[in-house]
Amino acid sequence: MRSSLRNRQARTVLPALGLLVTLGAFADAQRPQPRPAPRANPAKVRATTTTLRFALPPGESLTIDPARSFTDPTNPNIHAMGNPRLFFVFQGPTWSSPEGRARLGVLLRAAKDILDSGYLGGLAQYGFGKVTFNPATDFLLEPRVPLTIVNPLSPNDPNANQRALQAFLQKTLALHRLPLPRPGDNWRNSTIYVVMGDAATPGTKGAVRYGENDPWRADPSNPNSASLAEMIWAGFDAGQRRGPGGEYDGTTQLFAHELAEAISGIGLKVKLPGGRTPDGYQIADNDAALHTARLTAGADRQQVLVQSYFSNADQAFIIPGVASTQKKLRPARR
Repeated sequence: MRSSLRNRQARTVLPALGLLVTLGAFADAQRPQPRPAPRANPAKVRATTTTLRFALPPGESLTIDPARSFTDPTNPNIHAMGNPRLFFVFQGPTWSSPEGRARLGVLLRAAKDILDSGYLGGLAQYGFGKVTFNPATDFLLEPRVPLTIVNPLSPNDPNANQRALQAFLQKTLALHRLPLPRPGDNWRNSTIYVVMGDAATPGTKGAVRYGENDPWRADPSNPNSASLAEMIWAGFDAGQRRGPGGEYDGTTQLFAHELAEAISGIGLKVKLPGGRTPDGYQIADNDAALHTARLTAGADRQQVLVQSYFSNADQAFIIPGVASTQKKLRPARR
């Protein structure tokens, strides 16, 4: 979760995950074995996907809030990033170990699978086009530059993590001789920097299973200054076991949540039944977090856990890019 482009506070705590049981058919070893199926064509895989829709609970109301949203000055229907680039920064010392490198590879492939699955297709209604990302090149490792992520954030300083992330990225990108966002950049086509913590660094140990997304401000001390790019923090927890995908389930669900919110540029007016207090004002907050599904994409057919986000056009929570044979998962408990 994060607050709007104009006034954003960002906190997401990973919710309980739903479980998916997949039934497999096993061939009788005594019978002639069928020929292996031809390798899946990505275009055909996309053609067999569907969008899961989850109705808003009775009494719940979500509407776009112009005061919390980005709106393109030339088109009032455009609220989202258009064609951003995705770039990962793996922060902390453990990513360079053999085990860390293996985890890094799985996470990069999962990010590519999420993008290729059509999961972000529901953001087209807000003006989104496509993310550019090459998992072989669009990342770096930074074990030395310090970073402190505060969890939970203090209500007296809700922008502390935003400033910390921007300071970390400014130093890291300069160290690796990569260009920094500059005033005058087009936010809609800028870079989304994903800082993935290793959960072992002293300054970030308390931020596992926690994510947030923030704007890269022209002036990080001024929450109303221009947004030049997006920043996502996701705290990887090597010890979590929260689903069939083990330690990766929590991280991919968290990443998908923050990515959908960062791209959307949407802030919501939220009305919840029963006098409940909203836990955020972005499209993947509140009851969106109750619905999860597995995307099966990429040449490796890896299954990646993601969660729903709000579709204004459907007036429902949606998960696009799911295999057409997939059944809806039961909502997770609060």
